[in-house]
Amino acid sequence: MAKKLKLQIDPSYDFRIIGLSSTEKSHKMAFLLNQSLKMNLVRIDDYTYYNANIEEEVQYSLFLESIPEENGHICLLQNRHPEALLIPLYRQADYFLIFHEYPRLDKIPEYLKSLKKIPGILTAFIIDKPPAKKTAGIFEELEMHLMENNKY
Repeated sequence: MAKKLKLQIDPSYDFRIIGLSSTEKSHKMAFLLNQSLKMNLVRIDDYTYYNANIEEEVQYSLFLESIPEENGHICLLQNRHPEALLIPLYRQADYFLIFHEYPRLDKIPEYLKSLKKIPGILTAFIIDKPPAKKTAGIFEELEMHLMENNKY
């Protein structure tokens, strides 16, 4: 009898995520972050994701700051769209601030503290190791989106 092999992929996350709750529009949120945290987030092509619940593709605003000296980047990704949430598991987050390879892990609490002081941001919270089953595909597709647009 043939032996069945099972491929198990354990996605290792090399990024950190902060959820942001705010009533601000995406361009205003990027402006607030740029102004308050001395970032340089620039709007790039929207991230398009097929939502099975409504059976259509939804476009989510995406802003990016590349940090070449650290080989990393920071993304501001919209979670709440009038048609559907990108990741319903985090319905309290209107946006995700995603740090890839930057900053060091010990700097995240400083960012969190600064974010909470920004007028227009109701709350900010760390999303520690999102469940792979529900989010891995989204973050893999986001990475591909950034590579396809030569922004990664």
